[in-house]
Amino acid sequence: MKNLKSKTHYNEAVKQAYYKTLERAKAMLSTIEQEEIRYTLIRQDKLATSAYILHEFLNPLLYLRLECSSDNTLFIHFGVEQVQGKNRLNEITSKFIRLLYHYTSKAVTGVEVEDAVRTDWLLNSCSDAYEYVEERNNHHTFKQLPYKVTANKRKQLLSVA
Repeated sequence: MKNLKSKTHYNEAVKQAYYKTLERAKAMLSTIEQEEIRYTLIRQDKLATSAYILHEFLNPLLYLRLECSSDNTLFIHFGVEQVQGKNRLNEITSKFIRLLYHYTSKAVTGVEVEDAVRTDWLLNSCSDAYEYVEERNNHHTFKQLPYKVTANKRKQLLSVA
Protein backbone atom coordinates (compact mmCIF):
# COMPACT_ATOMS: atom_id res chain seq x y z
CA MET A 1 0.00 0.00 0.00
CA LYS A 2 2.79 2.42 0.88
CA ASN A 3 4.45 1.86 -2.53
CA LEU A 4 1.19 2.68 -4.36
CA LYS A 5 0.72 5.81 -2.25
CA SER A 6 4.29 7.00 -2.90
CA LYS A 7 3.94 6.31 -6.66
CA THR A 8 0.72 8.33 -6.72
CA HIS A 9 2.46 11.20 -4.93
CA TYR A 10 5.44 10.92 -7.31
CA ASN A 11 3.20 10.92 -10.40
CA GLU A 12 1.22 13.90 -9.16
CA ALA A 13 4.45 15.87 -8.61
CA VAL A 14 5.68 14.96 -12.12
CA LYS A 15 2.35 16.01 -13.63
CA GLN A 16 2.37 19.34 -11.79
CA ALA A 17 5.96 20.02 -12.88
CA TYR A 18 5.05 19.20 -16.48
CA TYR A 19 2.04 21.51 -16.61
CA LYS A 20 3.86 24.37 -14.85
CA THR A 21 6.70 24.07 -17.38
CA LEU A 22 4.19 23.93 -20.22
CA GLU A 23 2.38 27.02 -18.96
CA ARG A 24 5.62 29.01 -18.76
CA ALA A 25 6.77 27.74 -22.17
CA LYS A 26 3.54 28.94 -23.79
CA ALA A 27 3.88 32.30 -22.06
CA MET A 28 7.42 32.73 -23.40
CA LEU A 29 6.43 31.69 -26.92
CA SER A 30 3.48 34.09 -26.94
CA THR A 31 5.90 37.03 -26.71
CA ILE A 32 7.37 36.25 -30.14
CA GLU A 33 5.91 38.33 -32.97
CA GLN A 34 6.71 35.82 -35.70
CA GLU A 35 3.51 33.79 -36.19
CA GLU A 36 5.19 30.56 -37.24
CA ILE A 37 7.07 30.34 -33.95
CA ARG A 38 3.74 30.46 -32.11
CA TYR A 39 2.30 27.48 -34.02
CA THR A 40 1.75 24.42 -31.84
CA LEU A 41 0.62 20.84 -32.21
CA ILE A 42 -0.98 19.29 -29.13
CA ARG A 43 -1.60 15.63 -28.48
CA GLN A 44 -3.68 14.44 -25.59
CA ASP A 45 -4.42 10.73 -25.31
CA LYS A 46 -7.26 9.55 -23.19
CA LEU A 47 -6.67 5.84 -23.63
CA ALA A 48 -5.07 4.20 -20.62
CA THR A 49 -3.16 1.42 -22.31
CA SER A 50 -0.07 -0.07 -20.68
CA ALA A 51 2.25 2.72 -21.88
CA TYR A 52 0.92 5.89 -23.42
CA ILE A 53 1.32 9.62 -24.02
CA LEU A 54 -0.76 11.72 -21.65
CA HIS A 55 0.12 15.03 -23.28
CA GLU A 56 2.50 16.26 -25.95
CA PHE A 57 3.36 19.82 -26.93
CA LEU A 58 5.27 20.35 -30.17
CA ASN A 59 6.34 23.67 -31.55
CA PRO A 60 9.08 24.69 -34.02
CA LEU A 61 11.18 25.84 -31.03
CA LEU A 62 10.19 23.66 -28.03
CA TYR A 63 9.03 20.12 -27.32
CA LEU A 64 7.52 18.68 -24.15
CA ARG A 65 5.91 15.29 -23.60
CA LEU A 66 4.32 13.65 -20.56
CA GLU A 67 4.27 9.87 -20.78
CA CYS A 68 3.16 6.96 -18.66
CA SER A 69 5.31 3.83 -18.62
CA SER A 70 4.00 0.27 -18.53
CA ASP A 71 4.45 0.27 -14.72
CA ASN A 72 2.28 3.42 -14.44
CA THR A 73 5.15 5.80 -13.67
CA LEU A 74 5.06 9.23 -15.31
CA PHE A 75 8.06 10.75 -17.03
CA ILE A 76 8.90 13.71 -19.24
CA HIS A 77 10.75 13.96 -22.54
CA PHE A 78 11.76 17.34 -23.93
CA GLY A 79 13.59 19.04 -26.73
CA VAL A 80 14.69 22.40 -28.04
CA GLU A 81 15.58 23.73 -31.45
CA GLN A 82 19.29 24.35 -31.81
CA VAL A 83 19.57 28.13 -32.13
CA GLN A 84 22.74 29.83 -33.32
CA GLY A 85 23.91 33.02 -31.66
CA LYS A 86 22.68 35.04 -28.75
CA ASN A 87 19.14 36.18 -29.49
CA ARG A 88 15.58 36.03 -28.18
CA LEU A 89 15.00 32.45 -29.40
CA ASN A 90 18.18 31.27 -27.69
CA GLU A 91 17.04 32.94 -24.47
CA ILE A 92 13.73 31.07 -24.64
CA THR A 93 15.25 27.64 -25.31
CA SER A 94 17.78 28.09 -22.49
CA LYS A 95 15.15 29.28 -20.04
CA PHE A 96 12.84 26.41 -21.01
CA ILE A 97 15.48 23.84 -19.99
CA ARG A 98 16.17 25.67 -16.73
CA LEU A 99 12.43 25.85 -15.96
CA LEU A 100 11.95 22.13 -16.57
CA TYR A 101 14.71 21.23 -14.15
CA HIS A 102 13.55 23.86 -11.66
CA TYR A 103 9.97 22.57 -11.56
CA THR A 104 11.14 18.96 -11.18
CA SER A 105 13.61 19.77 -8.40
CA LYS A 106 12.98 18.36 -4.95
CA ALA A 107 13.11 21.89 -3.57
CA VAL A 108 9.98 22.74 -5.58
CA THR A 109 8.09 19.42 -5.61
CA GLY A 110 8.99 18.14 -2.16
CA VAL A 111 9.41 14.75 -3.82
CA GLU A 112 12.45 13.29 -5.58
CA VAL A 113 11.22 13.45 -9.22
CA GLU A 114 14.29 14.75 -11.03
CA ASP A 115 14.72 11.29 -12.57
CA ALA A 116 11.37 11.77 -14.32
CA VAL A 117 13.11 14.04 -16.84
CA ARG A 118 14.36 11.52 -19.35
CA THR A 119 17.29 12.04 -21.65
CA ASP A 120 17.29 8.61 -23.28
CA TRP A 121 16.31 10.55 -26.39
CA LEU A 122 16.30 14.29 -26.92
CA LEU A 123 14.70 16.24 -29.69
CA ASN A 124 17.24 18.75 -31.01
CA SER A 125 15.45 19.82 -34.17
CA CYS A 126 11.95 20.75 -33.11
CA SER A 127 11.25 22.49 -36.42
CA ASP A 128 11.91 19.27 -38.37
CA ALA A 129 9.80 17.24 -35.95
CA TYR A 130 7.02 19.83 -36.19
CA GLU A 131 6.99 19.65 -40.00
CA TYR A 132 7.04 15.84 -39.95
CA VAL A 133 4.12 15.58 -37.51
CA GLU A 134 2.18 18.35 -39.26
CA GLU A 135 2.37 16.49 -42.60
CA ARG A 136 1.35 13.13 -41.11
CA ASN A 137 -0.97 14.41 -38.41
CA ASN A 138 -3.08 11.62 -36.94
CA HIS A 139 -3.11 12.50 -33.25
CA HIS A 140 -2.36 16.22 -32.86
CA THR A 141 -4.48 19.35 -32.81
CA PHE A 142 -3.14 22.60 -34.28
CA LYS A 143 -3.31 25.74 -32.17
CA GLN A 144 -1.65 29.11 -32.65
CA LEU A 145 -0.64 30.83 -29.44
CA PRO A 146 -1.87 34.43 -29.28
CA TYR A 147 0.74 37.18 -29.46
CA LYS A 148 1.11 39.14 -26.23
CA VAL A 149 3.09 42.34 -26.30
CA THR A 150 5.70 42.48 -23.53
CA ALA A 151 6.02 45.52 -21.28
CA ASN A 152 9.31 46.51 -22.97
CA LYS A 153 7.76 46.26 -26.44
CA ARG A 154 4.74 48.29 -25.29
CA LYS A 155 7.06 51.06 -24.03
CA GLN A 156 8.91 51.08 -27.35
CA LEU A 157 5.64 51.36 -29.28
CA LEU A 158 4.37 54.18 -27.06
CA SER A 159 7.64 56.12 -27.34
CA VAL A 160 7.34 56.07 -31.15
CA ALA A 161 3.73 57.22 -31.11
